[in-house]
Amino acid sequence: MKLLKKVSAIALAICMLCGLAVTASSPTVAKADSAPVQLYYLDNQGGRYGMTNYTVYVQINSNARHKEVWLHYCSNGSDWTDKQGGYVTTLQDGSEIWKISVDGAYGILYTIKFVGDGQVYWANNNGKNFTEKDVLGTANIKVGRISTSETLNGTVINFSVTVKNIGFAKNVGIRYTDNNWASYKNVELNYSGPVEGTNNELWTGSVTIDTNKKSAFKFSGFYKVNGNEYWDNNFGSNYDINYIAQ
Repeated sequence: MKLLKKVSAIALAICMLCGLAVTASSPTVAKADSAPVQLYYLDNQGGRYGMTNYTVYVQINSNARHKEVWLHYCSNGSDWTDKQGGYVTTLQDGSEIWKISVDGAYGILYTIKFVGDGQVYWANNNGKNFTEKDVLGTANIKVGRISTSETLNGTVINFSVTVKNIGFAKNVGIRYTDNNWASYKNVELNYSGPVEGTNNELWTGSVTIDTNKKSAFKFSGFYKVNGNEYWDNNFGSNYDINYIAQ
């Protein structure tokens, strides 16, 4: 058992060193807060046999005509590998959102590479690389996947939302509808605690809806702090009953 633990530790160390070596040897290395490529947020969903499916959302600020976005990642001490992402949408400020998905991983360590007209930039969490704890990048709020249960009173939907700790006084909640936005209700969430190793907080809560209205159920998350309001509405599409944890 001691030998197995030692081998696992060595594999993880090699994995991290390889990632840093690749980042350091890139043509252009810039901190995540100044480069045209940044982590936007991370979405994850539980998979089979304890594995997790990850989707990394990336924010690009570039006028380059030819763009490529890559995830350079390592899972559970495996060899580092690259996977190319695809365009999702353009935000109001003109920046673009891209995403890369990795399915069936036991934990993930990664950096993000952006190639714009041949010039290479990296987002690497200021040299530390990103982990599954780094849910928020440039985004201030991320809605987590829901869990549900059936009761005699209806369907219970459990919510979780991760926000940046921008200020002490804040309101975090869910806006939902069960009639395709003919009307809506707000659910105030409760503080659950900090996310270890980050400046993020987890907020949770639940609501019970009519089981017969699940197909019309949609929701988004909001975060009010310091006079500002932030939303995660799935880039305008909102989330639905299928945005499930596992």
